[in-house]
Amino acid sequence: MKAKKFSRIFLWCGIAAFLFAVGFVWYALNHPEHGTPFGLSLAGTWILYGTYLFGTVLLFALGVVFRKKERLR
Repeated sequence: MKAKKFSRIFLWCGIAAFLFAVGFVWYALNHPEHGTPFGLSLAGTWILYGTYLFGTVLLFALGVVFRKKERLR
């Protein structure tokens, strides 16, 4: 039961993170005059984006792992 609950939570959080990223990219492409709010350098911005991408992929992967774990029971 818990594996099914965790798989749903991780999958929905992954979907929400993906939709947020799509919305952010859409906004960024339509408003190039805005910069980073924290004054990050280009390398810092790429590190931030990479960390976000890694976290989003990790949420989807954990959702799949817990779903498979629940199916084995």
